Amino acid sequence: MAGLWEPPGELLLEGETPEHAALRAAITHTGVHAQDPQRLFIVKQAFAHHRVTVTVMHCAAAPGARIPRALADHATWVPLEDLESYPLTSTGAKILARLKQVCPCKKMETKRRGKTKRQLVP
Repeated sequence: MAGLWEPPGELLLEGETPEHAALRAAITHTGVHAQDPQRLFIVKQAFAHHRVTVTVMHCAAAPGARIPRALADHATWVPLEDLESYPLTSTGAKILARLKQVCPCKKMETKRRGKTKRQLVP
C-alpha cells in the first residue's frame, strides 16, 4: 500500500521452506545477505478476497552486510522501539505488536568518537 511500511517478505516458492524464503526476501528487498533464520511466530491476516499466513522469521545479517546504495531510498534499519512512528500496513502492525512480546533482540548502544549508535543485536 502506498506510503505504508512493511517488513520484507516473499511468497513461498513450490517446495521452499520459510527459512529459505526469509533469506531470499532479505536479499531481494534490502540487498542484505542474511543468515541463521529462525521462526518466531505466525500472523494470520484476512482481506476482502483472500487470507494470508505470515511466518515471521528472525535472521542475522551476514558479517559486513550493509544496505546497498541503490536500495537505500527503499530500505532502512529501524530499531524496534522506533517502528511505531512509521505508518505500517495492517499486517505490519500485527507483526510489530507480536515482536514487542517475543523479539530475540535487545537494544545495544555503542559509543564511537563521541557519538552514540543504537542497534538491535540478537
